[in-house]
Amino acid sequence: MKVLISKLWEVGVTVVKTTEFVQGQTCRWGLAWSFVAPANKAIPHRIAEKTNDSFMLEGLQSGHSAFNLLQSVESFFCSNGASCKLNTAAFYIDITYPNEHSDVPKPIEMHNKDSANQINDVHFRVSVFQQIPGTLLVKGSLQKKDTSSNSGTGAFSLMFQRLEVFLRNAFCKEKSAR
Repeated sequence: MKVLISKLWEVGVTVVKTTEFVQGQTCRWGLAWSFVAPANKAIPHRIAEKTNDSFMLEGLQSGHSAFNLLQSVESFFCSNGASCKLNTAAFYIDITYPNEHSDVPKPIEMHNKDSANQINDVHFRVSVFQQIPGTLLVKGSLQKKDTSSNSGTGAFSLMFQRLEVFLRNAFCKEKSAR
């Protein structure tokens, strides 16, 4: 088991969980792992254009709940120029992000004034789900997929990646030395 775990660490796995099941004279082991992008990794200039994205926050500091995280999501986007509508009963937040504030490079034809006026704001939803104590799933989805340009999906992907880095820094415990 230790050899398997060390091999996983070597290839860049960031989370490894093991479980041992014993019943009578029979022993079984479970091994689970996940790859999580490092928080300090630079965000590439060419963002993969997705309309849905998600990430898990594991090892949350005690006292933090889905509600606290949702409030931090609202604060993050409001401080970045977005308008937000929080639904605490359903644990989601609707975000409208003005596309003119986006750091996503626009295609060359979008620099034309007539084309630029056609770019709409980016609308997306972020939902928070508690998986197990100390673990939350954060899902994001682009709400208006009928935009004439792909800049909305690029802005969504970029902002969702930045949200992930922000939340990991704010809510997750530091990983102990391997």
